[in-house]
Amino acid sequence: MTAMAQCVCSMNISGETVKFFWEVQSAYPKKNWSSLMLLNCGRCNKLTVDYLNTATGLELHRFHWLEGDHEIGAIEGGWNHLVDVDVDVDVDVEVPPAPMLLLFWPLAGLGQQCKMRPLPRSVRQAS
Repeated sequence: MTAMAQCVCSMNISGETVKFFWEVQSAYPKKNWSSLMLLNCGRCNKLTVDYLNTATGLELHRFHWLEGDHEIGAIEGGWNHLVDVDVDVDVDVEVPPAPMLLLFWPLAGLGQQCKMRPLPRSVRQAS
């Protein structure tokens, strides 16, 4: 891996105003990119325990610990599929390799609203 970080570079622009546990949803560039990452630990020396403990969530999620976007590589192939947001997967035929439950939360009893079936067993049991 030549990039310092690789992630799914989705272009999700959600109109949602509320997120997990009814917190305010913030819109910002690279939204959801950090949900699934591969890090080049041999090069990723700025992402220290101290930085992780002191940086804001936005600094972490917007990749402020990198020198620039040129250090971000893409993970392709349906990984981190945003369920009920990404429309490029036929959920009746194919289950993405890493579905992300973005618009509903099984622990809040909202998992039954998901259009993608079958849901993983842990999600079905929590709903």
